[in-house]
Amino acid sequence: MEVLVETEDETVPVTVEDNFNDSITCYYTPTIWADHTISVLYNKEHVRDSPKILKVYEIDPNKKSMDDLDNGLIVKIPPGSHDSIFVEVEDPDGMLVDSSFTTLGPDCIKICFETPFHGVYLCNVFFHNVHIKGSPI
Repeated sequence: MEVLVETEDETVPVTVEDNFNDSITCYYTPTIWADHTISVLYNKEHVRDSPKILKVYEIDPNKKSMDDLDNGLIVKIPPGSHDSIFVEVEDPDGMLVDSSFTTLGPDCIKICFETPFHGVYLCNVFFHNVHIKGSPI
């Protein structure tokens, strides 16, 4: 298994942890405000849903939350499950931060949350109290 995070100008170092349950967790720190292409490869071939584009934004200190951005974190959910979805966002210390989500379509939501300080934030998306595929993000 290989995980690559690339921008137009560089390859970003990635830490990969095996969860020992047929899944992995990847950590990286964006160094520029740009689109980051995340590729997950197995035997040098992309796995399903790879690559993904993650948009990294510079946060204007005058803006209060991700709601002020044109785009938040976009997540695909089971079709028609909006009433059974809830979202929790953890800051780098594991504390919950204020978050909300907006419905974008029958199978898509936009997660918005405040980022009071730099670090890795985990977005947990639950459907009937069970993580959806790909959660935490």
